[in-house]
Amino acid sequence: MRASFEARISELESRRAGTVQTEFLDTQLEPALASAGAGEGHVFFVDAAHFVMGAFLACVWCVTRIMIRGGCGRQRYNVLGAWNAMTNELVRVTNTTVVCSQTMAELLHKIAALGLIGPITLVLDNARYQHCAFIKELAATLNPGAPGLFLPGYSPNLNLIESRRAGIWTVSESSTAPP
Repeated sequence: MRASFEARISELESRRAGTVQTEFLDTQLEPALASAGAGEGHVFFVDAAHFVMGAFLACVWCVTRIMIRGGCGRQRYNVLGAWNAMTNELVRVTNTTVVCSQTMAELLHKIAALGLIGPITLVLDNARYQHCAFIKELAATLNPGAPGLFLPGYSPNLNLIESRRAGIWTVSESSTAPP
C-alpha cells in the first residue's frame, strides 16, 4: 500500500514538473532563442562540471591485491562553462578549489569581455551561487535589461549544455587540465 502511494505521489510531482517545464519552454526559453536566432541578442546556457582527480581503482584489476596510495581529501578539477546556443562558442572558467559566486563573477566578466551587441540572456540551473545578491547585481551591471532565466527544478532536459556536456567538458579537460 505504501509503495503504491509513493508511486502516485511521484507521478503527480512529475506531471506538475512537466507542466511547469512546458510553460517555461513556451513562455521564456523559446522566445529568447527565437530572438537570438533573429540576431537580436544572445543566449548562453550555464552549467558546472566537477572532475575527480586521482586513480580510478574500479578499473584496475590484478591477480594479487595491491594497495595504491591516493591523494588525501577531495581533489577536483572544476569547469564552469557558458555555451552560446547560436554560435556554439564555449566560455569557461576552471579551477581546482570550488565553484562559488566568485567563479560565477569571473565567468560573467569573461562573457562581458566578448563585446557582444544586444542583450545576453543567461539560462541558469538552480545552483545556490547563482541566486546570491552579488551575482544578480553584477549581472544587472554588466548586462542591463537582460534577464537571467532560472530553469524549473528537475529539468536538465531544458538545459542545452547538458546534451553537449560530454564533448564540451572533454575538450575543456584535455586542453586546460592541471598537471
